[in-house]
Amino acid sequence: MKTLSGFLFLFLLGTQSMFGQTLSTQISTLYNDGVALIGEKKYAEARLKLDQAVRLKSDYAEAIFARGTCSLMLNEREKSCIDFAMASKLGWKAADEYVTKYCGADAIGRKVKPVEPKKAPGVSK
Repeated sequence: MKTLSGFLFLFLLGTQSMFGQTLSTQISTLYNDGVALIGEKKYAEARLKLDQAVRLKSDYAEAIFARGTCSLMLNEREKSCIDFAMASKLGWKAADEYVTKYCGADAIGRKVKPVEPKKAPGVSK
């Protein structure tokens, strides 16, 4: 019985390792497929692949950044800025530049609306 228990333990340990490698391979494949689709300018399809990769590995900064790039190319600025900020927070240095370039109030492509001062209630001039 001791041998059977030991065998089961080793078997389960081995399958856990095998599934971990499979997951890692799956994540890499999704990322690589997404990047290839970006190269083909198929941004919506690429974003779906990258989104799947990020769902499997939520701290995959490079995939989050690439997904943000897809959103930017699809003119979905808010989505892209969320991803750029998240990738930056995770330490992806290229994202810092994109946050500054595309997500600030005076960023490229932003229409800055003039801010009018609010009038205080009950105050007249």
